[in-house]
Amino acid sequence: MARRSIFCAVLLATSIVASHASDAVHAPIEQRCPGLSAWESAHPQWSENNQAARLTAAFGKPTNPQLRRQLLAMVKPDQAAREAVAKSGFQSQDALKKMLAVDAKNLAAFKPIIQRQGFPKPSQVGVDGFKAAFLLIQHADLDPVLQSQVLPQLVALHDQGMISGSDVALLTDRVLRAQGKPQRYGSQFDQDTDGSSMKLQPTEDMANLDKRRAAMDLPPMVDYACMMSAYTGKKIKLEP
Repeated sequence: MARRSIFCAVLLATSIVASHASDAVHAPIEQRCPGLSAWESAHPQWSENNQAARLTAAFGKPTNPQLRRQLLAMVKPDQAAREAVAKSGFQSQDALKKMLAVDAKNLAAFKPIIQRQGFPKPSQVGVDGFKAAFLLIQHADLDPVLQSQVLPQLVALHDQGMISGSDVALLTDRVLRAQGKPQRYGSQFDQDTDGSSMKLQPTEDMANLDKRRAAMDLPPMVDYACMMSAYTGKKIKLEP
C-alpha cells in the first residue's frame, strides 16, 4: 500500500474526522475553522458526546458485553499504531509497517466475527464498542470485499436511526475507491509526493457534493478541508 493511501487511513482513524472532533481536540480547530464550529452548533445531535448519550439511553446496557470487550481490546493497538505514525509526521516506514501488521492481525480476528453474526450493532456492543468495530472495518483495506459486504449492514443501521450517516459515508467512499470508482462524499485524499499537501481523490458530481454531504450529516467541504488542514498542518487541495 502506498504511503499516501496509508496517510488517509490514519487520518480517518481519528474521532475528528469520523465524529466531527472530540471536545479535547476540538478547541484549536474551532479557532482556525469558525465555519466548522458554526456547522456543529447548528447540528448538535451529531456531536460525539450527544450521539453517544442518545444511543446509550436508547439501548441501555450492551447485550453482548464479551464482544464489546473484545472489540475495545482490538482497537487499542489500532489507535496506538496510528498515533505512532502521526507522531512521525507520517514519514516513518517502520511505524507504517507496524500499523499494517496490526491491521492484518485485527482483520484476521474480526472477519470471523462478522461472518458469524454480522456487523456488531450498538445495541449489542454499546456505542464505544460499535465505534471500535467501525474503525476496524475502516482499516480492513486488505479485504475490500468484506468492506463492501459490511456497507449494506451499516446502511440498514443508519435507516433505523442507530448510527450517523457519516459512518455510512466514510465506508462508502472507501468501498468505491477500492473498486476504482469516484468517491461520493469527498472523504478520501492523496498526499502529494513532497508531503506538503493533500489532494481530493476523484469525486463524482462535484457540483452537488455538499448536498450529498449534508444528507449524510457531514459538514460542507470547505469546512471539512479546513479541519483537515488544522489537524495535519498540510495544504488541502479540493480541485479535481
